[in-house]
Amino acid sequence: MGLKCNLCGSENIKKHLQKGDLHLYKCKSCGLVFLYPQPNLDYNKDYFDDYGGKSYLEKAKSKALSSVKFLEKIDGYVNLRGVFSEIGSATGFLLKEAKGKGWKTIGVEKSKWARDYAKKHFDIVSYENIDEVNLKADAVIMLNTIEHLNDPQRTIQDLYDIMEKGSPILITTPNINNIRYIFTIAFFTFFP
Repeated sequence: MGLKCNLCGSENIKKHLQKGDLHLYKCKSCGLVFLYPQPNLDYNKDYFDDYGGKSYLEKAKSKALSSVKFLEKIDGYVNLRGVFSEIGSATGFLLKEAKGKGWKTIGVEKSKWARDYAKKHFDIVSYENIDEVNLKADAVIMLNTIEHLNDPQRTIQDLYDIMEKGSPILITTPNINNIRYIFTIAFFTFFP
C-alpha cells in the first residue's frame, strides 16, 4: 500500500476501522489515526448542516460559548490582548467572543460560505489559508480541526510563520481511545 504516517514518517500502518468508503488507519509507531484517502470535501453550508445532523448555526453559538473556557486559558499566558487567530474558525462565533473580550481577531477557514457568514454577521476577517495571514498572532487556537487536515505537521510548521515569538497555541482533537468516541463509532458502524 505504501502509506506513510504524516506525523512520524513510519510505514508501520494498520487499518483501524472502515465504514463504507471511509478507511481509518493507525500508525503503530506514534499512534496517529488518519483517514485515507482524504476526501475532497466542499465545505459549503450543506457540509456544516450535515455535520451532527442539525443545522450547524443552531449549535454553533452554544459550542462557541462552551469554548470560551479556552479563551480564558489563553488569557493566562498573555499580558495584553493583541491578535487572536483561530484555525478552523468556521462561522466565527468563537472569534466574536474573543473580539468582545478585546482581541483583534483573524480566522483561517476553508469554507467560503463560513468565511462570508463570519464577515457579514460579526465583521470577522477570515482567510482560506494560513499563508494569506499578514499579521503576527499573539495567541492561536485550533479546536477539533487538526484531524481534518491533509498535512497536520505542515500546518503546525506554518503556524510559526504567523505567531509572535513566545505566543501560546492551544490545540484540541478528539481522543480516539475515549469510551464515548469508541461507542459512537461502533454504534454508527453497525447501525448506519
